[in-house]
Amino acid sequence: MKAILYLLALITMLLTLNSCFFPSEPSYPPVEPWLCSINADGTGFRKIKKAPFNTPGLVDIYMTKDNRIIFYGDKLWISDTDVINPVLIVPDSLIMDNHPRISESINGNRLFFAANNSIYQLTYPLFELTKLSSALGKKLINPILSADDKSLTFLTYRQMKGQRDYSMTVSYLSLEDLITHELPVLGQYCHNVAYRMSDSRLYYNDLYELKSCSKAGDNVQVIGNYPSNTSHLFGFTHDERYLLVQGTKLRIIDLNNNSIAELSGLTNQNLDFVCTLVKTANLIYYIDLDNKLKKYDMNTKADLAIPIDYSKVAFGFDTFITANCDGSTLYFTCGVVAGSKFEKEGL
Repeated sequence: MKAILYLLALITMLLTLNSCFFPSEPSYPPVEPWLCSINADGTGFRKIKKAPFNTPGLVDIYMTKDNRIIFYGDKLWISDTDVINPVLIVPDSLIMDNHPRISESINGNRLFFAANNSIYQLTYPLFELTKLSSALGKKLINPILSADDKSLTFLTYRQMKGQRDYSMTVSYLSLEDLITHELPVLGQYCHNVAYRMSDSRLYYNDLYELKSCSKAGDNVQVIGNYPSNTSHLFGFTHDERYLLVQGTKLRIIDLNNNSIAELSGLTNQNLDFVCTLVKTANLIYYIDLDNKLKKYDMNTKADLAIPIDYSKVAFGFDTFITANCDGSTLYFTCGVVAGSKFEKEGL
């Protein structure tokens, strides 16, 4: 009996000594998901709303020209930025396409997107919905509005050979007569297409190359070996000078002088770059490979870090980011260390 008591005392003493020499790991406050905003110069960081936002299937966020946020998920919701209260703006029967893209008209009064295998127009701010194009047994995806608001390019997708193969062909819709044109002559595996008003040509890529052609599908020219998956980033800047093509890097092609710049950045679960293109300036805000928020100026090639206190804020593959019309204010989802205080506080 004494031997047993002695052994128990010895074990207790050893455990006590072990806790002295090997202290437990320090505890850290949890990181919470928030929707936040910041000015482009790094001032005015603001926590706006803690997730969730009651927007099922959320995969991206967008800004309207009057600075409201659209949440793109299973449906579309809209909210003011001061108090986040998403309101459904499409019928409950509509299911958004899994390639998130909203194209906005010049004055912001029309939004174009893919849902229920079709292309739709939604007026703003009245939210009147019109189906513009559909095709039996086919899926229409990734609509891109031209700079003159007259043409809408998109892809026509269909399964083939008992689901073992597919085709994705270049298509466009004239918004003046609502006639849809499909161009299978350009190939079976076209993954992106956009129309450039300044030279009246379609720009598209297949599995291997980036090309351009006339709207009739002839006079094809190869621009370079720049393949890409279907991406919401493919398209032109507001002045049509630059074409963005996402591959393993984000390629920025200057069509005025045939030069190319490349950015490496964080990608999300769909392998899309976590970034946003400013609507009225040749600027891209993105998350780099070190999970830092940066601004890239396509005209000057300046790649600048936005000053943020990263001891309190964390970006990741689940970050969504958007900017107001001139790029002066950014909105994004991020992780915020619980209890962190900033210049302004949200809800």
